[in-house]
Amino acid sequence: MKFAFVLFVNKTHDITMYVNIAYLVTAAKKVEGFDVEVFYFLSDEVDIALETIKQYGADIVGLSVTQKVLLVNMQFIKSIKLIVPDIILILGNIESTCTWNYMMDNYSEIDYIVKGEGEHTLHDLLNFIAGRGLLESLKGVAYRSNGIINENPNRWHEIDLDTLDFPDRSFMLDSRVRQHALLCARGCYGACTFCCANSIYEKNLPRQRSISNIIADMKTLQNTYHSLQVLIIDPIFLNGSYDSILALYNALLQEKFTFTFNFNFCCEMIDEKMAILFGKLRQVGLSHIFLGIESGNEFDLRLYGKKARLIDNERAIQLLREHNIITNYGFINFNPYTIIDRLQSNVDFIKKHKLFVTLSTLSSNLRINAGVPILNKLRHDGLINIKKGSPVYNDEDYKYCDERVGELQKMTCLLSDELAIKFNVMDYYILYDRYRRFMNDNDTIIFDNIKQIDEFISGISIDLFQELIDYTLYPNIGEFRVLLEKARNHSMEIYAMNKKIRKSILHMVKELSKQDRYVHLIF
Repeated sequence: MKFAFVLFVNKTHDITMYVNIAYLVTAAKKVEGFDVEVFYFLSDEVDIALETIKQYGADIVGLSVTQKVLLVNMQFIKSIKLIVPDIILILGNIESTCTWNYMMDNYSEIDYIVKGEGEHTLHDLLNFIAGRGLLESLKGVAYRSNGIINENPNRWHEIDLDTLDFPDRSFMLDSRVRQHALLCARGCYGACTFCCANSIYEKNLPRQRSISNIIADMKTLQNTYHSLQVLIIDPIFLNGSYDSILALYNALLQEKFTFTFNFNFCCEMIDEKMAILFGKLRQVGLSHIFLGIESGNEFDLRLYGKKARLIDNERAIQLLREHNIITNYGFINFNPYTIIDRLQSNVDFIKKHKLFVTLSTLSSNLRINAGVPILNKLRHDGLINIKKGSPVYNDEDYKYCDERVGELQKMTCLLSDELAIKFNVMDYYILYDRYRRFMNDNDTIIFDNIKQIDEFISGISIDLFQELIDYTLYPNIGEFRVLLEKARNHSMEIYAMNKKIRKSILHMVKELSKQDRYVHLIF
């Protein structure tokens, strides 16, 4: 039988991030009698996807349904059954897990939904489809039988992650992108109300792979996939365990990995001891950390369910700077309960700690899906018209308590579009950091140029946003048009600065490649 994973992505290079699908591919390939293929398409390529699956002759299709590609997946399942009526459709991932009853009830084309972690469930389901095993005893699946929707008991999650075979990333080999995702742990100690991690994983049951298992997977990423950047996508890197992170550092010292890596972390878990360890990790490839600050005011931190308080955020920022850790900050500036005073507090916090921001950062708002806990509060407070158990088709489909705030968010988005920043300064920091091992200690010209454009973009973004706040409080006719014109003028300055940096980086790589052939491999 032919089993096809069909993935809809917003950008083709996103495919290298689908490590969870890679684990499912491994599970499916272990089932006797199945040919397994992965096909991926852009979100506007449904017709191409339909023809491809028809030509492939798939008997079964697996779909990963997240909020961002929910509508396109629903379009596909309705159409593929018209073309191939006997094809079997299996859905999984967060929207399917959290809204399985609605999905089965409203889309008769769906045959099965795999809930939660899927490796063992998918393996057993495919065995059943092949005539081996009983469906009634298969945990973690919802299904349709004689027109009746059934739900089997949930499957307990795999405790020992080392028992899972390595993810089969072979469908990523054709990608020119040399950036890959790595999962070292599952579950999360946190309780962030905007995060769906604990809707898929058992709440408060973080688990992690052994260090030797992680190192073995890293070797595969280097030797087979020639990774340049490894994104460790744990909700919290190795569950925030100092001992585990130290053990990984010691193991990395024994290896000769040429890729760099980054991970996510929480402010409240960073103290002097942890910051020193992060500094050591730079010696073995750490490029940067993604730090979930989320807000510069206490009200929003509590609304978001963050364990960190402002003092934790401030300490983490300071310690990481002292130890020269490049840091990318997570920030949610707007939410349905935002008031202008709290936006001002966020701006003051950003200015005080000299965080790199763009207008895109300052326009960032709460994004929701069917698995986020804050959805219940929004529903209770009448700020969203989505019934319990229903999918979220629009991740911004909520009201603001203060309508002026909603308009301010839209205006910030418009200004961001006019500023037209088509690059990420953080990428330049990361690229510079990748090559610093080849440079002379006094070669800081490129770094200084990057810092200059960083400070310039942050400065004008904050100034424009501050003017938007003032305009919202004291509106003047024509004032917003003036701000749009300012953004357009600044965009030309940013374009020129960006062109200069790109030219200097290309020159740096050219010169370094004359000294060390290894540079050719990592550019």
